[in-house]
Amino acid sequence: MANIISIGEIIDRTWENYVKHFTPLMKISLWGMLIAVLVLIRIFILPEGDRYALGAILGGSASAFITIGFVIASIISLIAIPAITIWIYMNFVQASDLLIGGKALNMKTLNQDSKKKFWGYLWVVILRTLVTLAPLLAVAPGVILIIVNLLVGGGSLLGSLSLLLTFIGAIAALVLLIMVGVQLIFAGFEMLLAGKRGRKGLSGSRALVKGRFWPVLWRILIPKIVFGFGVLIAEIVVGMTIVLLSASLFNISEWVGIYGSVLLAVLVGTALRVLYAPIFVIADYLLYDSLRKNA
Repeated sequence: MANIISIGEIIDRTWENYVKHFTPLMKISLWGMLIAVLVLIRIFILPEGDRYALGAILGGSASAFITIGFVIASIISLIAIPAITIWIYMNFVQASDLLIGGKALNMKTLNQDSKKKFWGYLWVVILRTLVTLAPLLAVAPGVILIIVNLLVGGGSLLGSLSLLLTFIGAIAALVLLIMVGVQLIFAGFEMLLAGKRGRKGLSGSRALVKGRFWPVLWRILIPKIVFGFGVLIAEIVVGMTIVLLSASLFNISEWVGIYGSVLLAVLVGTALRVLYAPIFVIADYLLYDSLRKNA
């Protein structure tokens, strides 16, 4: 097995490239603030929440405003926000490849490339998700047996057997979930950077990880723990700041306090995520790049 990038190198080079290419990365990441705007729109058009609106619609007591608001909120949650998130991620991956490779980054060209690859990438993501979640079927025999036991009153013996099967299935599902997840983690990279569509993206990712599962697992996990700890500290500090600011807003009036605290939480929280989002993509890209160069 050829030598691949070390964990320490991933951490060091991730931070180095993040700082070095901060400005162009932020040009991509700032699109995340659009998500904050959509979330705020969603909150303000459905202030009582989804359950209240859905209950009113199903009960036939919903006003036209609630019905239209629920439709708009659903489109925002199910289509707009996922599409923007995928778009940003695609741009991060392709920008990382260009910037770290010492190539010029043209935002117009980058956006055009992402537009061309969007549906192909989405299909790879769907396939990867289905294959990754398939191991959860290992829990099915135990769950089915539990249901059968409840329906026929099978007693303690059948109940114990069903619980045992469920436990064994859950352990097997977890192990397989991790294995498959690691094997397919680079499927999106393979589609975006190597042009491997559909199942070829999945098989390409498997080929990169084959024979190097444990080294890849630790190189995925540990940098995320290191950077994640820093993010956690930042989230706590920002959260405490928001609480203090929100408390001061309630001194003005209850209305200002409620809506002002929501506005602060969404905008400031999203701004923080905009800042750190590229870090995790760069870390994964560095590992991917090392794997393909040392195949």
